[in-house]
Amino acid sequence: ALLDILIRTSCPPGGIVADLFAGSGAGGEAAAMAGRDYVGCEIDGEMAARAANRLAQLLPLGVA
Repeated sequence: ALLDILIRTSCPPGGIVADLFAGSGAGGEAAAMAGRDYVGCEIDGEMAARAANRLAQLLPLGVA
């Protein structure tokens, strides 16, 4: 809920959320739920895979 509030108040509709520490992809999930585009970066390969799986479940076209 907190990420949703932050994204909706700080990123305009049609904007892009940039998450430089993507972790498990919670920011990407919140961005998708708010109708915003998302770019996430994660240095840890295992966490990046978790984020990709999490976001792929939300996005029918997958994560690019």
